[in-house]
Formats: sequence, C-alpha cells, structure tokens
Amino acid sequence: MYKDATADARAPGTERASYDPKGGESLVVTIAKAVARAEGVSVENLRTRVYDVIDPDALERLFEPASETDIEAEVSFLMAGHTVIVRNSGEVIVTQSN
Repeated sequence: MYKDATADARAPGTERASYDPKGGESLVVTIAKAVARAEGVSVENLRTRVYDVIDPDALERLFEPASETDIEAEVSFLMAGHTVIVRNSGEVIVTQSN
C-alpha cells in the first residue's frame, strides 16, 4: 500500500513510501507511484517503467512474505534519473541521482 510520506521529515528531493508484502498494492505499483511523485507526474506519464530497469517478478519474489527474520535485505537500482531503494522492512526510498 502506497503511503504519502510528504508530511514526514525527509531530505529534499526524497520520496518515501511503504508497502505491506502481506496485502495491499504490489511492490511494483508502490515503486511506480513513488517515482512518479518524485518526477511530479502521474504514473501513466512516467517515461520509464519498473520493468524497463528491473525484473518485477524477481523483485516481488525477493520481498514476498517470509517467516520473521532478523536478516535485513535491500535492493537499489536506477530508474528515471532516480535511485530507488527497496528494503525488506517495507520501506521504498526514491532520491534524485547525481
């Protein structure tokens, strides 16, 4: 589920979203919405799609619900001039790439 985090204290140019792997929107939709927000466009108007830069099925499988663990996982990739970071805590961070 995409959560607008604009009210949160955050670095300028950074968008944050969270997802629940046990329900709600898919991780790919959450990423697309966060990148669109960072770009200032609608999801439909994104120039680059998630599947253009990373295998969405593999990404979803990597972060699918699993038994509770203390292991932290993180994947980062570039999309539409932004660095996208996905953490198994459910956090999605989108920052402007240099």
